[in-house]
Amino acid sequence: MSSYPEHYCEEAHMLTATNKEDMMKPFNWEDVKKKKENIPMLEFNDLLRERLEAIENVLASKQDEYASDGNRLHNFDKAAEVIGTTPERALRGMWMKHLVSVLDIIESPTSKNISKIHVDEKIGDTINYLILLEYMLERRRTDEEAIKALD
Repeated sequence: MSSYPEHYCEEAHMLTATNKEDMMKPFNWEDVKKKKENIPMLEFNDLLRERLEAIENVLASKQDEYASDGNRLHNFDKAAEVIGTTPERALRGMWMKHLVSVLDIIESPTSKNISKIHVDEKIGDTINYLILLEYMLERRRTDEEAIKALD
């Protein structure tokens, strides 16, 4: 049985039917499973390995592009200064564009217009921003500890 709600499957069936005759047929999850048997499934560990490698490659290349004076968070620090907020809030604003793209992918009724490259890019960008946020929060925590140690 599908892990998707029945109404979702029926909506997807209506949207992906190739002709009126197919649209009029009742939705049958077994038909979908038969079609899926012919599609090679990417193993989770392979996906994880590919994602981790992509994260490392992108963050390394972006460091050269965005870091100034060795500060990986330079753009967020500068944006915060310009708009009068914290670096974390500046990151949130920049990250929101990527998050909205992921939400659009989730809300898309079918995967017809969603390429693997597009999904990889948007998911990767979202993960990378979370890693940068974690780094930023750690920087803030250690800065606060250093200040307390001086008191």
